[in-house]
Amino acid sequence: MDRERWIKAGLEIGEHLKEIRRIVNQSGVDHLSMFLHQGGPAEVLHIDDDEKLWKVTVDSDGAIGLEEDGFRFYTKI
Repeated sequence: MDRERWIKAGLEIGEHLKEIRRIVNQSGVDHLSMFLHQGGPAEVLHIDDDEKLWKVTVDSDGAIGLEEDGFRFYTKI
C-alpha cells in the first residue's frame, strides 16, 4: 500500500461509510463494528441495550445473512 493507492481506496470507502452512517442514523442504531478480510466474509455487528448481538454477513459468494444472537434468520442470495 502507498499513499496514492490509499487515497483512491480511502475516498471510495469513505463514500460508502457516509451511506452506512445515514442508514444507521435513520434506523436508530447507535453503534456498529465492521470488519472484513480479503477473500473472507465482511461482517457488521451491533449489540443493543439488552446485549443482544445482531450481525450482517456478506459471504465471499455475495450472499447476505442476517443473524440474531448467532441464529441466522434471513439469507439473501
